[in-house]
Amino acid sequence: MEMSEILTEAETQKNNLISNMNTIIMATTDKNDLPNSSYAPSYVDKNNHFYIYVSLLSKHTKNLISNENVSFMIIQDESKADNIFGRKRLTIDATAELVDRNSRHWMKIIEKMENKFGETLSYLKNMTDFNLFKLIPSKGLLVHGFARAFTFSGEKLDEINYLNEVGHSKE
Repeated sequence: MEMSEILTEAETQKNNLISNMNTIIMATTDKNDLPNSSYAPSYVDKNNHFYIYVSLLSKHTKNLISNENVSFMIIQDESKADNIFGRKRLTIDATAELVDRNSRHWMKIIEKMENKFGETLSYLKNMTDFNLFKLIPSKGLLVHGFARAFTFSGEKLDEINYLNEVGHSKE
């Protein structure tokens, strides 16, 4: 396979993971740098900005308010993986930005999320302890098979680099 084909395949794999995503698995840290892993339903816009609507009652929301740095993962369903060790996954480093509840942008994104998630979001949008965060990517790591790892950079995750052209090594 030529390098251009490998890169095109990686771009396709990244886009498929993102477009089929309903939730993200997040890693946040609190003010004492203690880690927390959690998940949240997520909507992604055309610029690859991810949005989550989360409650102040949750640890990850408090963490995002005190520390804007977040890492999150989109991972292939276990039942759809050819090999449990080689699940397709995209890990993204991002900055969390609180979206003002009184803004047009908040209304627009909540409407998109309501279309995606239905009745539950229709109910939750009126809960004032919930906050909408925009997660702005800075870089990503895509793994889609053994020795198939790629970095993506840029806010739109549109700059690609193949990490390992030779594969894994053995003794």
